[in-house]
Amino acid sequence: VNLLATASLKISVHSELITTFVMTAILTVSVSLIYLAVLILLVAWARLRLKAHSVSEVSFGTMLAILVVYFVFSVFGLATF
Repeated sequence: VNLLATASLKISVHSELITTFVMTAILTVSVSLIYLAVLILLVAWARLRLKAHSVSEVSFGTMLAILVVYFVFSVFGLATF
């Protein structure tokens, strides 16, 4: 999915990776790790501050990661709650 999306759009892979990490940690370990969501905001802010990406590119990377993690966890039934 990532290769297809980055071939046609310039998405923020950094935002995508940190969102995947946070979502996976929350879904596999515990919902009490929700405080890790601050990392998503920090990475998004850094990408925007460095002018490496626009708001839509950062948002698209984050949303793509959320959709992929949700799909994988729902198909394989991996969530712990």
